[in-house]
Amino acid sequence: MFAAPTLFQELGEADNYCRYVQGWVSYVHRNIFQNQNSQIWQDIAWFFTQTANFIPLYFNSENLKQVYTKRAEIIEFAKQTENSRRSSD
Repeated sequence: MFAAPTLFQELGEADNYCRYVQGWVSYVHRNIFQNQNSQIWQDIAWFFTQTANFIPLYFNSENLKQVYTKRAEIIEFAKQTENSRRSSD
């Protein structure tokens, strides 16, 4: 789920991928913020921050503000929880 396609060959594939990523990011975002104290969701947030590739989203005409806002919130959460872990060690 974290792997991005390397190229789009058919007309409409970039738009389909964009809709897929928007739904996927919404799912991950919702679960992270509904389960902020969950070690699993904290780990998922950190993994997302390290591996999610959003470059393929640029190949469509959709408004990407919402997906990038959620991405930024996930990254911020991951950094905060990682800093909390380090300071408690």
